[in-house]
Amino acid sequence: MTYPKDLELPSVRMVRSGSSVALKVMRNGYGSVSSTPAGITCGYYCSTTFFNGTSVTLIATPEPNRVFSGWGGDCSGTGSCKMTMSVPKTVTANFISSAADCVFNWAERAYQLIFPSTNATSGTLAPYYYRYYPRTATYLATSASDDHIWVLGPASGNSLLDVGPISNFSGTAGCSQ
Repeated sequence: MTYPKDLELPSVRMVRSGSSVALKVMRNGYGSVSSTPAGITCGYYCSTTFFNGTSVTLIATPEPNRVFSGWGGDCSGTGSCKMTMSVPKTVTANFISSAADCVFNWAERAYQLIFPSTNATSGTLAPYYYRYYPRTATYLATSASDDHIWVLGPASGNSLLDVGPISNFSGTAGCSQ
């Protein structure tokens, strides 16, 4: 077949087979992660490869009675995870019980000397969702990996103390699990 001389064929960019980059996704707690472009759709663990330079967005979806508490690894924050693939990456999605804030609020009312709500701040440090009480230098946290309540500060001898499953406190606190 012959083409007219003035016909321009579109340029094609050839991609070497070795130019793909791995993305591994794990989760703590109950939820799932998906990606745009497609490739990641997983519960506990999954991985795929994307071409070098691909912009990838990960979206975390919690299961019922759970909330997404933030990313760990090569992503941070609580919104969608946006990255450009250039090197292999590993990301963790953390999901906690939706009762966590309710239990923290109850602890502030029930144990005001240990957890004074004045100037308390909340945050995430994977796999923990925590509230920090600067007046007593104490942390109250829940872990996405086991749904337990943890205390760290003078009241716990400055050791990380496992107080028990969040479900042990959510009924007393008046929270739905």
